[in-house]
Amino acid sequence: MIEADKLTKYYDKCTAIRDVSLKVEKAEIAGFLGPNGAGKTTTMRILTGFLPPSSGTACVAGFDILTDSLPVRRGLTARCREGDTLVPSSRSPRTCSSMAPPAG
Repeated sequence: MIEADKLTKYYDKCTAIRDVSLKVEKAEIAGFLGPNGAGKTTTMRILTGFLPPSSGTACVAGFDILTDSLPVRRGLTARCREGDTLVPSSRSPRTCSSMAPPAG
């Protein structure tokens, strides 16, 4: 499960994300869509424990991203970065199964 409450990230005077809140239940599939510059990558870096938020809180699989981020970072098995090229004709289940084994 992923829970985020009012995540905010500032870079100097620039606000990258402001008050992002979300909840994704266990075994739920969710998409994270938006235009370039919307804060998707910043939010994902915060949720994966690689970037601290300026304010707000989040937990991933019950682990707090600020006080216990190592289990979150160790649990990552696969990820797609913006600009990575997958087989263009692939459908999501096929692409996902080729990248990482199903959890279970």
